[in-house]
Amino acid sequence: MRALILPESNHRDAQLYALAEALGADIQSDDLPRKENYKPDVILACAPRAHNLVAAKRKYDLKPTAICLHQPEEMYAELDAIIAPSYEPLPEDRRVIPTVGVMNRMDASRLEASMVELEREAMLPLKLKLEELYRPYVAVLVGGRHVGGNIGIDDGVALARQLNQQLAVLGGSCLISNSARTEEESYEALLNSLTVPFFTYDYKRRTMPNPFEIFLHLADAVVVTGDSVRMLSQVATIGKPLWIYDSEAISFAYKPLQQQLVAQGAARMLGNDPIQPNGQCRALNEARRVAEILQSTIIHKAAA
Repeated sequence: MRALILPESNHRDAQLYALAEALGADIQSDDLPRKENYKPDVILACAPRAHNLVAAKRKYDLKPTAICLHQPEEMYAELDAIIAPSYEPLPEDRRVIPTVGVMNRMDASRLEASMVELEREAMLPLKLKLEELYRPYVAVLVGGRHVGGNIGIDDGVALARQLNQQLAVLGGSCLISNSARTEEESYEALLNSLTVPFFTYDYKRRTMPNPFEIFLHLADAVVVTGDSVRMLSQVATIGKPLWIYDSEAISFAYKPLQQQLVAQGAARMLGNDPIQPNGQCRALNEARRVAEILQSTIIHKAAA
């Protein structure tokens, strides 16, 4: 199977590649020179490029399967499948396949490979700090302001309070990272309120390579703020013990995602359940699940 990807050059591209890889496809990106006489079986794009997806499909006599990620503004007839998170406002359409969170490329082998980075000289601050910290390690991933809400100063203090209480019992340490959207005041409130040992990476200042995947590999448990769909989805995919920090400032649109993750055994809510390092959480590989649906229905029929 040959898959043509129409990238956007942003974080959504990882979703396209995750699905194409799950399909077992020979992948060609539209921003690279194409092989001679290249004819894709599948074309994938995210909603902002839905019109490009339709135009690309029309070029070929043997029409490839056109797959759009996220809800497009116009439901083009040429679209064969629309893959979108279930918290988005989805139309009643047989082509729609809802997902729990967003598809991603995270897996155990990727995390294992990230440990090679720990030997780089640039990662020395983390390596030295790990010699001082003690297990269990709790990775803490913090989102921030966007259309879905915010993690504010009060949330920083409240999250620190819960971590202090629970790690006082567990006797562990925190590996903490913010994100591009995290407000500086909120992150400082979290760090200044912590009384347990921790190492922090500031995504905005980037004084060292991003240790995100190293944190996930080392983590015995993970806490993610409930506003970050991408980080929640990544942790749920690898099946690490996941706790969600909720906030009243988080949009109602993301509450169903939190509820789905909990209902499917992929996460627990921080405050309702104590952090249990190395506990069991169900791994949700949405890219693989969607690929199986496509292969058994839409793509199979198109090939026939």
